[in-house]
Amino acid sequence: MLKVVKKEFRVYELLEKHKHFGYRANHYIISLDTKRTSLNEYKRFYGLKCEVQVKTLLQHAWAEIEHDIGYKPGQDTAWERSEIRKDFSKNAQLLGQADKNFVKIRKLYEKRRKKEDGTNPKKVS
Repeated sequence: MLKVVKKEFRVYELLEKHKHFGYRANHYIISLDTKRTSLNEYKRFYGLKCEVQVKTLLQHAWAEIEHDIGYKPGQDTAWERSEIRKDFSKNAQLLGQADKNFVKIRKLYEKRRKKEDGTNPKKVS
């Protein structure tokens, strides 16, 4: 993914956000490159930086659910919050393994397609 981002933008920093309780994402601090900002319609964005978060679909789903439950103050006891955190962590590990399995499946699929019809299948990142 970094290759795609670098192709289109100037990358200042890559922050790998992997917290112990399960959140995973790559955050890129980027700006438009000078080739792009030399165009009239993009000149106003010269020097502007932004952060882009890159996650898999499963990482995004986990983060959304965790945010909805984990950051909403409730009547939970400290023990209940601790148990919820543990369960989120376990599920994050399971989703991480699922992500790896999907990548493996995609690579096997691309290899098979290339072998079967001699085409160069479209890569999915």
